[in-house]
Amino acid sequence: MRLSRIAVNRMLEDRAAKDATYRRSLEKGSRPVLSRGRSMSDETLLEKLCELGLDVDRELLLDAFPSYISAAQMADAMIAKLPGPIPESQIDWVWIALTCLWERWRPDLANFEMLDDKMQDGYSALEEHGAPEACRLWLDAWRAILDLIARDGTESLDAFDDQFGGSQSVQNWIQELEIELHNAGLKDPQFYHERIALCETVIARFSGGWLPIENFQAAMAASHFELGDCEQGDRLFGGWLDECPQWGGGWMAWSDNHWLFAAQPRKDAARAEQILQQGLAVPDVERRADLLDRLAVIYEGTGRDEEAAAVRKELQPLSGPKQIVTVRHDPDMQVKVGRNEPCPCGSGKKYKKCCGRPGASPR
Repeated sequence: MRLSRIAVNRMLEDRAAKDATYRRSLEKGSRPVLSRGRSMSDETLLEKLCELGLDVDRELLLDAFPSYISAAQMADAMIAKLPGPIPESQIDWVWIALTCLWERWRPDLANFEMLDDKMQDGYSALEEHGAPEACRLWLDAWRAILDLIARDGTESLDAFDDQFGGSQSVQNWIQELEIELHNAGLKDPQFYHERIALCETVIARFSGGWLPIENFQAAMAASHFELGDCEQGDRLFGGWLDECPQWGGGWMAWSDNHWLFAAQPRKDAARAEQILQQGLAVPDVERRADLLDRLAVIYEGTGRDEEAAAVRKELQPLSGPKQIVTVRHDPDMQVKVGRNEPCPCGSGKKYKKCCGRPGASPR
């Protein structure tokens, strides 16, 4: 995938921030960076554009911004209309000046450069302040994506990613957003409503690409459970599994919302067992071994040791390489957990954001 100018600029500036020698060479070199433009006044940036042969003023640029989805696209279009070439060392100045003036004069009109900044600002906020602050920034980024898609007529996130070429893949980032909305919801339930809205949009509009839509389905239903609306959660899982009964991860996630990851007082071992048994009755159900493992966990957690031993025995011939990991969250039982499932340590976070983080110690 190609890299946008904002992504390349970010790599240059990030390296300069960490490497004093490289920073000095960049400052002495002929290639300008965005931070230099951001230190200049509006008047100086306009003068720079005029010096390069572009006859522009504030009014003209304000009229032109809505016709483009990025400052880079706008810069290329303006350069192409010039009667002669711009020196190679000065080409980046057109993009830099337009990026700076656009973000100052029309911050309400999203472009790719602003989107890239919003996404990166969210990662910084996640590290420094936690999920709620990151999600506030990322939800603004998500609204910007939907606005850009509407303005450009892009039909898929795959196509959008190809055009964007940002510091982050939108399709990877949106999965991070879904996970962090769950983590933020642990502190403020309003984020569960935002998570539901995100999942509804992804499922309705972007199911044709490579995004794992089943993860968004499970997240959407789980959010209803978290908000106490178990009937809607059951209704969603039931509908999707009627359409695709082989979805083993769906049966497991549905069961988990009634037992393993359910908070008191809504833990219901009988209902969770019923769901797993229903899934296991489906011919060629996916992840059959994982469903059996979950069933054994329920039996072990409710003192039904003989039944648990029988299930564990049934599991033996099914054992083999799996895309799962094992963590201990209770002295008396082990649970195999997918990376996108809730962490069994009880934190409420997804496993890959909790005990499954690189370097994390299983609890």
